Amino acid sequence: MATAGAAVGLSMAAMALRLGWQLVRQGDAQIRIVPEVGPDVAVARVPGGLRLAFTLPVVNEGTQKGMLVEVLCRPEYMEGITGRVDLAFRIEMPGVREDGYCPAYLLARGERRQLRVTVTATGPAAAVEVLRRLPSLPLVIYYQTISRRGMRWHLAEVRVPLQPGGRRP
Repeated sequence: MATAGAAVGLSMAAMALRLGWQLVRQGDAQIRIVPEVGPDVAVARVPGGLRLAFTLPVVNEGTQKGMLVEVLCRPEYMEGITGRVDLAFRIEMPGVREDGYCPAYLLARGERRQLRVTVTATGPAAAVEVLRRLPSLPLVIYYQTISRRGMRWHLAEVRVPLQPGGRRP
């Protein structure tokens, strides 16, 4: 009887190890926002401020499907002017509603999409002009993904050129 119990126990342990190995071998999604701004950066003056639009690639480099759930932007320190300039961010992908709600996106293995980000800066004319003359705008993009390993937050640091070639005018 004891040998039958031991055989059943060994058999169950072997099945558990095999299942665990198969789950590890299957891999996971690796969704990331590539911090490389595309060549389509557009800087335009708007009443009371400045509007900046650019694209960032979103790619799933993993072996499984995954979801991009939430994307948030915030500026990095910009030479002391962020206190006087209000920055509003808008994320654009297919399915984003007018109120800014962004649904989760399922990305298959190897899939690549473009995330369009629009930044509107408003404030006193002198502060907006200082912002316009900066060579680049440093941003941090926070994004949340869901995959087989659960929900995770990531960040991508991006420097968006405000001048051709990133130089001062």
